Amino acid sequence: PQTHFLYDKSPTRFGEDPKGITMMPLTRCFQIGLLLAAASLSARAGSFSTNFDSTTTAPPGTTLYGNAAITAAGGVGDSGCLKLITAIGGQSSSFILDDLDAGAPIFGFDVAYDVLLYSSATPADGMSLCYGPDLPNGTWGEEGTGSGLIFSFDTYDNGSETPLAPSIDVALGGTKLATIKRTIATITTNSFVHVHIHLNADGSLNFDYRGQTLFTNFFLPGYQNMVNAALPGRFGFGARTGGSSENAFVDNLQITTFLLPLVGISQQPFSQTVLQGDDATFDVRVANTNGATYQWLSNSVPIVGATSQTLTIPAV
Repeated sequence: PQTHFLYDKSPTRFGEDPKGITMMPLTRCFQIGLLLAAASLSARAGSFSTNFDSTTTAPPGTTLYGNAAITAAGGVGDSGCLKLITAIGGQSSSFILDDLDAGAPIFGFDVAYDVLLYSSATPADGMSLCYGPDLPNGTWGEEGTGSGLIFSFDTYDNGSETPLAPSIDVALGGTKLATIKRTIATITTNSFVHVHIHLNADGSLNFDYRGQTLFTNFFLPGYQNMVNAALPGRFGFGARTGGSSENAFVDNLQITTFLLPLVGISQQPFSQTVLQGDDATFDVRVANTNGATYQWLSNSVPIVGATSQTLTIPAV
């Protein structure tokens, strides 16, 4: 005889991220459930906003490096904007924000801005947005820098990249986590387009570019290690040109950070079939364990001692 376990994602109780497991033997049916909760919801903390219209110098709390400049024209509607690089070879730049949270580590953020990335000839080399504890007080290019998160808009194939550019990449600690392969026509544009990057405090990423969703609820591998380090960080843009060049302009920048963690289930328990007398084991993977508690239930009654991310039902 076999016992079939069907995992049911419907909630079993009110609470944060509740998940249920329905266990259906051949002759009887009862329910196993999991209540997974965090202590509190994530709170917004630091914020930054500028349309680069009020001055041609760096806004308070920011620094320009290299060829980066703020100009009174060239932005959305020919307004002011940040010009990281222009279509001149051999440029390198960065625009770095001071720590928005007075030394406190963050668990997520929301970044939105408009960008123009374009050349009438062969575009190169690209730009990046970085967040990390060790951004240098200097310039960097499309590959980003530091041990934190990097969002790279790589417009030129230098011949040694994996995967080959042009592409939009997400990296953490220098390791690429995901790549969206693009063409020149789909990564560059001669008018401003919108970028929206939202890192939820549970470690999941939503990323939109020029009206297209690139990632939805993508749980970042290694996110737990980043938040466990509990280091303050800074945001910064970097860009460069080489023998070929392009414009990389930024306008209408808005950033909000989140200081409290959220629990996020990155892998649900799997349905399974076991032979009579065998053990049945259910495991839930959590992207951010900070503040997480577990309680497995049987027929809506807490199972004594079942308070870890794994539940084993012995000798079914």
